[in-house]
Amino acid sequence: MPPNLDAYVWVADPQPSLLGGFIARYAAEGGHSARHLAAFRRAYVLGEADGDDSALLDELRSGDGSFTLYLKGRGPQDPIIALTCEGAAVLGLSVHAEDDLPLVIAQAEQLLDRLREELSAEAGIAGVELPPPRNRAEWDEQDPTVLLRFPDPAGRTSRQPGRA
Repeated sequence: MPPNLDAYVWVADPQPSLLGGFIARYAAEGGHSARHLAAFRRAYVLGEADGDDSALLDELRSGDGSFTLYLKGRGPQDPIIALTCEGAAVLGLSVHAEDDLPLVIAQAEQLLDRLREELSAEAGIAGVELPPPRNRAEWDEQDPTVLLRFPDPAGRTSRQPGRA
């Protein structure tokens, strides 16, 4: 199976309507994470979580309180939703990566542009088999697996040094 290209955007203040829209556009109802998705939707989109929902989401939390949902997609892209310990959301799409690095970078640019526009995101990263950052410090790290990052210090999308 080919590796996946993962593209993420940083949303500092994830509003319920934004999260709900992302889920509606990209997430399928079934799959291994259906229970977690339903609990997430009740907690973060509808604001109607109960103790069972909280317990279910707690299963996903890391020690710092962040958690990630890997969801089944409606199409060729699988959505990823991560909530950071700071309360930001890292929203992303995962797709099968091509074997050709220039094609992977072009695909990453397209995904980042789409997510950036749809979600009015302030920052984005993409890489192959790249897990979502759990906090802003991880997001800002100069990780060699990050192929693209926006904005760069000059304010434009950039390829990481040593990449095509």
